[in-house]
Amino acid sequence: MYIYSIKKKILSNYNSATTRLLFFAILTAVVYRYDHRIAMLIATCTILISFKLKNAILLITIYIISNIFLVNLYVVVDKSEYYKDKVLLRTIKSNIIVDKKIADNFTQGDLIYANLKLIKKSENYYRKQFRLPADYKQIKLPIISNIIKFRSDKLNDLYYLSGGKLTLPQALIFGDKSYISDDVRDKYIITGLAHLLAISGMHIGIIVTIVVTLLIFLPFKLRLIPLAIILIFMIPIAGFSITVLRASLFTIFFIVTYLFDYATNSKKFLLILASLFIIFSPNTIKDISFLLSFAAVFGILYLLNNDRYKEDDKNDASKNTDNTNSNITHDRDSESSDSNIGDSCNSNKNNNDDRNAGDSRNNYENNNDDHKTGENRNNYENNNNDHKTGENRNNNNSYKNQNSERNRSSNAQNNYGIKNYFTTMIMVGVAATILTTPISLYYFGTTNFASIISTVIMLPFIYIQIILGILTVIAPTLFIDALVFVEHISLIVLDTIYNLTYITFTLKNIPLPALIVTMLFAVIALTSRYKYIAVFALLIFFYPAQKKPVYIFPDFIGSTKGFVAFNDNRSEIYFSGSVSQFKYTLLPILAQYGVKKFDYGMIRVFSSTNEYIKIENEGTDFKNICLNNFDNNTCEINYITKSNTININNINNDTQYIIYRNKFKADNILESSQKGIITISHDGKIEVNNDKDID
Repeated sequence: MYIYSIKKKILSNYNSATTRLLFFAILTAVVYRYDHRIAMLIATCTILISFKLKNAILLITIYIISNIFLVNLYVVVDKSEYYKDKVLLRTIKSNIIVDKKIADNFTQGDLIYANLKLIKKSENYYRKQFRLPADYKQIKLPIISNIIKFRSDKLNDLYYLSGGKLTLPQALIFGDKSYISDDVRDKYIITGLAHLLAISGMHIGIIVTIVVTLLIFLPFKLRLIPLAIILIFMIPIAGFSITVLRASLFTIFFIVTYLFDYATNSKKFLLILASLFIIFSPNTIKDISFLLSFAAVFGILYLLNNDRYKEDDKNDASKNTDNTNSNITHDRDSESSDSNIGDSCNSNKNNNDDRNAGDSRNNYENNNDDHKTGENRNNYENNNNDHKTGENRNNNNSYKNQNSERNRSSNAQNNYGIKNYFTTMIMVGVAATILTTPISLYYFGTTNFASIISTVIMLPFIYIQIILGILTVIAPTLFIDALVFVEHISLIVLDTIYNLTYITFTLKNIPLPALIVTMLFAVIALTSRYKYIAVFALLIFFYPAQKKPVYIFPDFIGSTKGFVAFNDNRSEIYFSGSVSQFKYTLLPILAQYGVKKFDYGMIRVFSSTNEYIKIENEGTDFKNICLNNFDNNTCEINYITKSNTININNINNDTQYIIYRNKFKADNILESSQKGIITISHDGKIEVNNDKDID
């Protein structure tokens, strides 16, 4: 019976209208990939059954308009030279390649209405590239253009007025990370602090605090109106970043509910907004930033909010005295109360009205009682006048004792406040990490468990830089030196954290089944009364990596060359190439095998540094692989970095050659341009990424 009650409580969390809304939103996103019309039909029906009629009509109207008009609407955020006479227009959703003559007509903030044509070779790019059709429409919006121009000017002012020393405030205030050097950005990623550089809910929260504090002379509700306007303007100021758009809209929705006295449940509110984001923009479900943001907030709300569990404890106590029929009635009431989103808001308002009415009746009765007993009270006071003198002397002594006790308690509260800050921040970090860690390991192959503590240490410096950055934008000459100093200190702190926490840095991918199982376990645990067992989801850190082959030859392109070797308990690595090939080709391969340290080798990244991989001894005298060596006939494998250099005069039939491309063909020459990633296992079997085995 006890096990059945646990199962019932866990499953009851998935019977609510908000959960059904989220389920059908995800279904809409999946169907949208194959048929837009059916997806729109599912979305429309979902809104109708989930919201009250008047709210549903409004949402459906906005949904239809957004799908007809906004789906083909693009905002030009920036433009840059691409190649030859081509220019790249960067928009919120994608990149557009246009001729230079056409690009001259566009400025930042312009709107483009067009049915873009995908460039096929960019299908696997992180941001797909499109061509602009001839029938496009250009819309000028001076307000947005002026805001983006203001943003661009302030970005340059922060950099040049500081002599090139300021790089972080541009990211923290305006969402532009292009000023940050590669080594600093890599250290933020390795320490698990990269989320601090992305404008998100934390940064919006700081802006909310500043605005509410500056407008303290106004009633609280009146302060929310200019705050909402500022948040709307924050979207173009931050470069139309998707994270800023979501965080701003989330806060604005909360402001609206507060202004109209709607009591909101933060957990349901999160699910509703997430569902609406997915319904209105189905591709959001594939957006990594959305998944990480939603997972972090979900974990925080469900792990740290104890209200529901206190109610459960009360229900459990009542169950010991109530009979089975009352329990069934209670379950039916709880199910019916969640049948339609928005009913809880109205019921809360009605309850408040009833409560206020009850209070007024009680006050009226109390006044009558006070009137009746007034004469008795006066008689009592006259009889006790003689005792007041002695009592006053005693009160003076007790007043002094109370003051000393109050001082001691205030000091204790200050100490408790500091401890409570660190405890709360660490708990928030754990709650956010529970669901974001599996996602990060699956998509990026990187995470750092120590970021829970590192975030607490780095946050004060981020806060100060944001506040000083805003003040510097307003009055550069007054605050720029202080901002430069704080950034310098924060970089020293970052270096210290990097050196101390590299040992906890994880470079490892997990497969999709491991991600799904871990996420399901964490979500079920968080939504049950036994929520703290969700911490066991962090055991995903110890998920075993793939078995290492002996040799790995990635399919690098251009001038980038490299390989990885695991032979006789000795790990070796060689890399010489571009930053993009290092981060997006080599590191994902190493993450498959969970390797971040090597015994021997060399890594040279053009115009950058390597902060990810540690090498104990550097050199190019590898154990079983020769590097561009045609004189040594004892080489088992000869890795050639220059194409078309193997010919009939320098080839050795007993050596296996690995080269990107070669005109002379032979059975012992493998070209990575044709084979892709080449791996050699312990039994000597050669495998390539096109599933063709070579004996």
